[in-house]
Amino acid sequence: MKTSIRTPDILKMAGAAIFLIAGFLTWYSLEVPQIGSDDVNAFEWFPTGTLPWLLFIAVGIITALVVFGVLKSDMFPVDRVLLGLAVLAFVLFILRLALTPGVEGVSDEQLDEIGAEVTRGIGLWIGLVGALLVLAGAVMAFLDSNKVATTTAGSYGDGYGSSSSSTPPPPPPSY
Repeated sequence: MKTSIRTPDILKMAGAAIFLIAGFLTWYSLEVPQIGSDDVNAFEWFPTGTLPWLLFIAVGIITALVVFGVLKSDMFPVDRVLLGLAVLAFVLFILRLALTPGVEGVSDEQLDEIGAEVTRGIGLWIGLVGALLVLAGAVMAFLDSNKVATTTAGSYGDGYGSSSSSTPPPPPPSY
């Protein structure tokens, strides 16, 4: 059985693999002069770290199962489900990227007084690349599946609104 891997599938699987690795790298670093530093990864925050990590990995695994024929794509609307998972994971991840974490029990003013600095780590930026790849692949696959669905449903054109060389449909009836 020869398997055809589409570009959106490659993007989703590669992005999920990148995000898998990024989850274990440093997402944030707290540096306090004369005391030291502490690094944290995706697993410090469940809703905006661990959950997006799990969702992106799920998108990659489900895509691989469909591509390699283990899971049949006609069992459920795979591209819609994967797009939903990817969008949810991306929104949660962007929240984590936008919100700089503080230190529990210490105000931002106290951190400033002692010269402490919270910085984004390499894992967060690598994770952003993986997240963008998964999201792009999910959107492309969704648009591609809609293109096929609208073309096979009796419409004319390529499914994206442009006309093809076939004749247009008749005008609507007048009342």
